[in-house]
Amino acid sequence: MPDAAPHVEAMKKFAFLEGEWKGEGWVEMMPGQRHSFEQTERVEFRQRGTILSIVGQGRDKSTGELSHDAFAVISYGPAGGKYTMTSWAYPARRGNFEIKPDGDGFEWAMKTGPATIRYQMKLTPEGVWHETGEMTMDGDKWRRFIEFKVTKVK
Repeated sequence: MPDAAPHVEAMKKFAFLEGEWKGEGWVEMMPGQRHSFEQTERVEFRQRGTILSIVGQGRDKSTGELSHDAFAVISYGPAGGKYTMTSWAYPARRGNFEIKPDGDGFEWAMKTGPATIRYQMKLTPEGVWHETGEMTMDGDKWRRFIEFKVTKVK
């Protein structure tokens, strides 16, 4: 049996996320077409602390319809010392991404066609999960297309 201790210890970098979070945000995939949403994030350690599961859902404020539905699992690979996030987002989007914790948050990025998208999360001094998403076509000019703030309720 592999030793779980290095995994459990490494995953503690994400311990501040554990719990249920609620708040709101906005998304603007096309400039000038901003939509507001209510966001929830449910974060839970699994497999005796060796992985972290995240369920993120957003509901459009104007219609109440589910506009974002994602599930992710974060794990640690001791051989390379890197963290991997495997995520699934409705409809039929799936990927494996390196995720980099940094004390009070994390960052991850992906290529999608000609665009690069990066997400950055920071825990504010007030305990608010503040996450942004930006995209670029040239690697130089970034445009923010999503932002949300959630507060821990459990």
